[in-house]
Amino acid sequence: MEPPAQSDLPRRLKTAFFIGLVVLGSLYLHPIAFLGVFGLIFFILALEFFSLRDHFFLKERKSKRMHYWLASLSILPFLLGFIFYVIEAIPGAFPGTILLFALMSSIISITDMYGYSHSRLYQLPGWVSAIFYLGCHFALLPLIFFTLENHHQFFAVLFTIWASDSMAYFLGRRFGKRKLFPSLSPKKTYEGLVGGLLGGMLMMALFAPWLELSLQNAIGFGFLIAAGVSIGDLVESRYKRLAGVKDSGILLPGHGGMYDRFDGLLFILPWLFTALIFHPHLFIGN
Repeated sequence: MEPPAQSDLPRRLKTAFFIGLVVLGSLYLHPIAFLGVFGLIFFILALEFFSLRDHFFLKERKSKRMHYWLASLSILPFLLGFIFYVIEAIPGAFPGTILLFALMSSIISITDMYGYSHSRLYQLPGWVSAIFYLGCHFALLPLIFFTLENHHQFFAVLFTIWASDSMAYFLGRRFGKRKLFPSLSPKKTYEGLVGGLLGGMLMMALFAPWLELSLQNAIGFGFLIAAGVSIGDLVESRYKRLAGVKDSGILLPGHGGMYDRFDGLLFILPWLFTALIFHPHLFIGN
């Protein structure tokens, strides 16, 4: 997310406090409440994504009804995952299929940043992007909760993401001089990137005793999360740049839209799920 003007800082903090209160409160209450909150967040995020895609295809502007239809389609895999989580039974092929398509679309979104004057994900039919890009990413959240031994462990992920975002923002504003990727986001700097990585590593290190992780594993895990968040920001910046807009929406004062706020979390979901499957010691201790 591109840093807002300094005058936006109070609004940014107030909005962040409200979002944190709702998200963390629902997670503390029950994972079903948390997933319900994110079902709404993901639906709004999908609406913003297809609005951006519409701006890219200036000659093919879709009606709002089409946006709602595509956003509803993107939520279907999430709802399936949610139902499987509630009944505590997941079909054997479901996680692997969802993860495969999420990883493929994630890799495409990364490679689109280099040498392409268009987005291959934008060029796909809307229903394909809805199901196989957004939908498969969304569906991974209930699958992650199914995998975790204790849903409260996800607090560590959320705080690590937010610490990375905050450190990248403040250090980038204070010390940022060298541009990171000016063709995508002219305000992102290497100094902000380093701040984001440090913020992620430090926050996960603080959670190490609670998660029963070695300090080395915690710092490494924090680094991976922060790096993923930074890449997710750049991926979304490319979509906004192609669409010719500054923010994905106006719902969140000081932040923009839901996609602006949760781009990092959305991007890391397939990689987080992969880590939990193949390296469970990163989350459940040694």
